[in-house]
Amino acid sequence: MKKIIILLLVLAALTACNNEKNKGEFPPYKISKTSADSIVETITYKEYLKEKRKIDRYNKLLLKDQYKAEEKEKNEIKAFTNLIKKKKINHELDYLGIQISKEEQDNYMFGNNIHPGIKQNPVFRNPKTGKFNPASVQPFIKKLEEEKDSDPYFMWTYQINNINKNLRQEKYESLLKSSFFITEVYSDWLTNLLDKEVAIKAITLPYSDYNDSVTPTNEDFKTFLEKNKNTYQINERRYLRAAYIPPRIHKHFHEKEYKSFKRLIESGQSFEKIASMSPHIKRYSSFYYKNTIPQKTQAFFEKGKPGDVFGPYFTKNSFRSIKIESITYLPEKAWAHHLLLRNSSFDEANKVKEQFEKEIKKGEKFLDIAKRYSKEKPNKAEWGDTEWFMHAEMEKDFSDSTFYNQPGEIVLANTRFGWHIIKIFDHDAERKRYNFTGLYQPLSPTEKDIEATMEEARSFAENIENPEEFDSKAVANNYILENYEAMALDTKIRDLNNSQHLYNWAFNSKKHAISNPYKINGKIYVFKIEAIGEPGTMPLHAAKNLIEPFVIKEKAKAYVKQKYNENRWDTYQLLTEAIERLNMNEYNITGIKFSQNSLANVGGETEMIGLALALSKGERTKLIFGKEHLYSIEKTGEKPTGSQERFFDNKKRIWKTIISNGRYRSIFNLYDRLTVNKVREQDSYFLLPKYADTLPNKPELNAEMYPAEKAFREQKYDLALKGSKSIKGFQQLAHETPSKQSRLAAIYGGICALHLQEYQLAVQLLSSVKTEDRFFSIISLGAQGDALSQQGKLNEALNKYKAAIKDSNNFIITPHYILKIAAIYASLEEYDKAISHLKLIKEDYKQAPQRREAEKLYGFLKYKTQKNEIIKN
Repeated sequence: MKKIIILLLVLAALTACNNEKNKGEFPPYKISKTSADSIVETITYKEYLKEKRKIDRYNKLLLKDQYKAEEKEKNEIKAFTNLIKKKKINHELDYLGIQISKEEQDNYMFGNNIHPGIKQNPVFRNPKTGKFNPASVQPFIKKLEEEKDSDPYFMWTYQINNINKNLRQEKYESLLKSSFFITEVYSDWLTNLLDKEVAIKAITLPYSDYNDSVTPTNEDFKTFLEKNKNTYQINERRYLRAAYIPPRIHKHFHEKEYKSFKRLIESGQSFEKIASMSPHIKRYSSFYYKNTIPQKTQAFFEKGKPGDVFGPYFTKNSFRSIKIESITYLPEKAWAHHLLLRNSSFDEANKVKEQFEKEIKKGEKFLDIAKRYSKEKPNKAEWGDTEWFMHAEMEKDFSDSTFYNQPGEIVLANTRFGWHIIKIFDHDAERKRYNFTGLYQPLSPTEKDIEATMEEARSFAENIENPEEFDSKAVANNYILENYEAMALDTKIRDLNNSQHLYNWAFNSKKHAISNPYKINGKIYVFKIEAIGEPGTMPLHAAKNLIEPFVIKEKAKAYVKQKYNENRWDTYQLLTEAIERLNMNEYNITGIKFSQNSLANVGGETEMIGLALALSKGERTKLIFGKEHLYSIEKTGEKPTGSQERFFDNKKRIWKTIISNGRYRSIFNLYDRLTVNKVREQDSYFLLPKYADTLPNKPELNAEMYPAEKAFREQKYDLALKGSKSIKGFQQLAHETPSKQSRLAAIYGGICALHLQEYQLAVQLLSSVKTEDRFFSIISLGAQGDALSQQGKLNEALNKYKAAIKDSNNFIITPHYILKIAAIYASLEEYDKAISHLKLIKEDYKQAPQRREAEKLYGFLKYKTQKNEIIKN
């Protein structure tokens, strides 16, 4: 007995080891590919389950019977995303020392500044008046403290934790919002541009006109993806190849439908009447040549005559019957030359046909006349050469006119595209054609059909020994191949509802694994894990469809440049000549202002806006390569406008929106390599930046900072900075013993001083700040640059701005300071240096909210620096 127990224990241990080993194989890559400046943050599976249970409990108590399964499924994802967001933002908040003290919490619960969320709680309303009763809060909390396992206590702590979380985030965001500052140098530079409204005449050649002339290579896709890898970052995912096995209809499972269909065919009624009597039976007309007749009906057609009926018979998941209507002799293929006339009447088309016939009598060829006519009227006419085609390959009237008339004849045909003048060039040999009418009754699969199809799918999956055979075997069986993706933060496959089990299989399987059959939404599939997408840059095979339009655009632009150089387009002297030779578009565009981000008819050519503002009236550019067009513009008018204040107010509003809507948090996702293991019931991971400094945390200072923080959020910068008899200001708090809180006070104080125009104090406070976080390490230097710029110390300001942007990949805040560098260089008339910094935003910060502004300024300075190269003499 003892030996048996030992053996069982050993087996249990081996099984546990084996299970652990299998679990350890997922994910099949390691998050530990970290650099020296990053750390791995863990979301334990237990932590995830705890968060999910907490959300479930809260929603059940809040929604009761209205808490549906769909909401529960959403909350599975919400639990995980909540933990990710909390850990990412808390990493920043904890590092900076942004906290909620007990004194602050007491104040918003039952003090002088009660939080709106508490005021709205129906528990604290006076039952008679319905108004909030502040005296009821403390007794309520005291009572709850005695019932910590109760639902009310859970709901209360859930609400308070959310309030604390949101208040911490509000403090962080208020600092970010207040960091926005317009310097006088920057304002003066833009004021000249904002005072104008101009009009231009533009000629444009879209690169997209040449899309069909280029074919991107694999290398083109790789190069583009490498250049733009920051834009195409993904979390873990699975790329699935699916074989859809259409349900096989088995005739013997549909005897009842067969007998009913047969009775109708044998009734002697016309096919038209049978089809009108039954909504399940469809009628159609078609034809066969001898070499195209299906084997099943070949003998019937070869021996048959008009009026003969064949069937019913079973094919293509339906019962069918056919009747020969006529037997004719027609060419199998025809060849035609034609001219399409758009938006023309019959009389107009006939007139052009008569003109063609006269010119042909004089010895001209139809195709030469058609080509000349198309060139003379490019918007109205288009010539064509069909080469050999079958009757069914063209619209009926076009085919009938070509097949039923003789080679050499000129005929008319009307299609949905317009009237065609057709010269029948040739017919191949005449062949016997069987024209017939058919009836068919499509059959829906029964449960037995589906069971048989599932068995077929199972056999297909089991017989794939080499995963490389998946596609070829599927095609051989006439299965339909499809592609799907399983995303890490979902609970099912996108585009496949009710696919939770498949999703779980996908994230618990290795590359090239073949699934058992899955029945999803009534369809039967077998899946293969085609590839595993690691967190990071999207793999090329997955990115291709997304990046193809941009790659083609780049190739088309390069193609146009090549044509430009080969054909000396730069020698065209007149706009009219360029328009005629290159078939360019011509537009008159008025009301152009610097505040615009696009122009009518030319879309996102924002650089053109800056260039238009820089030109003198009457000046015209050479042909310029823009983002999406080759273009030339001539300035035709200019008038003053007063929109400076609105522009700068709008900039401030946009900055606040970027913070309020959470877009700034996209910086926290850069290179985080999120690995989501909740489906695998394991811990999940992602990367966070490693902050090296070791300033102590002094939470007791948070209570002293709270009044100043409140004043700061209310934009009472003087009170926040200097304090009063009853509260300490940031200036005093910044000089406390070094800690996270004293450093935070210096950041607050520096921004206060900047807004109060106490620029020397701003520099003094901010220069004491040493931080590595993702925003304020940049802002503390950039704000010093703002203060020095306001004092006229432009070289010192440049040094601070350059230090702020050095090695920064923060596309939200860094371009803000690059624009200020460009403004200083422009004020010093060092335009080449200004333009090189604007180019930095254009090329390295394509996701930046400031990109369009940089492009407009780039266009403006291009005129300053390259006038001789871009202006026609």
